[in-house]
Amino acid sequence: MSDDLENNKEMVAREQDVDTDMSDDLDDDDSEWVDEASGLTAAEQEALEEHIQPIKLALVKLCKLAYKVIHSTTKVLPAWKEIFKQFNKGITLLPHDVVTRWNSTFDMLNYALEHRKEIDMVTQQRDLDLRKFELGDEEWDVLQELCDVLKVCSCPVSRQFEANHGN
Repeated sequence: MSDDLENNKEMVAREQDVDTDMSDDLDDDDSEWVDEASGLTAAEQEALEEHIQPIKLALVKLCKLAYKVIHSTTKVLPAWKEIFKQFNKGITLLPHDVVTRWNSTFDMLNYALEHRKEIDMVTQQRDLDLRKFELGDEEWDVLQELCDVLKVCSCPVSRQFEANHGN
């Protein structure tokens, strides 16, 4: 169990390194952003990090699963499609969480929650080597809570986008 936690922490660290590398390429003016965590004491920051760690781990698992499904065209993608056929659903792919795209985290979470059975089935197939991305009930609960929070922000942003660009 502790090996799994360490592996998951390493996955989050690698994911954060990728995010850092990608953000270095952006020349956004972030002078108006306020880092609320900077006002916390070291103990409060540690408690905050410990509290949000399960959220990060679950999100990293979903992101990596989405990547694996799309990029494993000979093994995972065919299994994914077969699972959707078993449920008599149209074949769709798990959306990616993209830093530069509004609501992509919400879209990914919303899709994952709607297709929980399919995601559970694909991650439980040992021959696909996706067990490390399997989400437990507590992780699904955390993702549901996060999705509910992000939904509040998603609706106004979507309406504004539609107003500016038409639908």
